[in-house]
This record gives sequence, C-alpha cells and structure tokens, in this order.
Amino acid sequence: MRPSDEIAAYGALLEKLAQSYKSQMMNVCRVEDLTPPQFFALHAIREHGASKMSPLAEHLGLSMGAASTLIDRLVSRGLVQRVSDPQDRRAVHVSLTEKGQAVLANAQERRRELMRQVFLRLAPESRQQVLRGLGALVEAWESLPTDPCKPS
Repeated sequence: MRPSDEIAAYGALLEKLAQSYKSQMMNVCRVEDLTPPQFFALHAIREHGASKMSPLAEHLGLSMGAASTLIDRLVSRGLVQRVSDPQDRRAVHVSLTEKGQAVLANAQERRRELMRQVFLRLAPESRQQVLRGLGALVEAWESLPTDPCKPS
C-alpha cells in the first residue's frame, strides 16, 4: 500500500473511531441527563478543583460566553456551584456539588464499562497490539509542533 493510501485509510479509520466513540458517549451521557460538553466540564472541574472561569473555558476550548452558558446550566441543575473569591470579589470559582460529584461518578462508571466491553471484544492476542499502536499514536500526536498546519 502506498503511503498516501495508508494516510487516507488512517484518516478514515480515525474519523470512524471518533464518530463511534462520540455516539456511545452520547448514550452514556443521556442516561445521566448530560450532554458530552457537560460531562467533560464536570470532569475538568473535578480534575482541576475549584477553578476560575477563564482557565476552565480555555481547557474546554470554549469562549467565555459559551463556558458561562454551560456552567449556568450545570448550576441550575445543582451540579456545580459558583463561589466568590474572598481575596478578589470579581473572581468566581466553580466547583462540583455533591450531586455533581455523584452524577459524574455514575457517568464515569458507565464510560469505564463501555471501555471494558469494547476492549474485551478484541481477540486476546490483539489487545497488546492495540495498546502499543495507541501508545505510538499518542506519542506521534504529542510530538507535533504547537501549530502543525502553519507553513514553515
């Protein structure tokens, strides 16, 4: 197979994988009455602890307006709380409520089960190959320059 054909096949398979994952994650989120962006926002808040909106928006790849709308919805559902910074009243930190922690834990458990089901569908002799291949892909993606599409 020519490199250009391999690259085309790689691109097509990567898109198919991403679409399959997205579809299954939508099912996982639907059970917890979340959208995938809400799931990833809850996950980011838990990982970073009480966070200001600006770094959270940047981490999620959202504008401040879009991040605020997302957080407003999570606050209205009782999953996230806003707390004013005692040192800087203009700053607001967002953190998970107990309900938010429980919803996130349930969604993450469903995602783990999904991963388990997919992985166990692979033939035992293929699993290590898949792990090595995915590890190589992660290394390749992470080795790219900050803006790989920028002409050199």
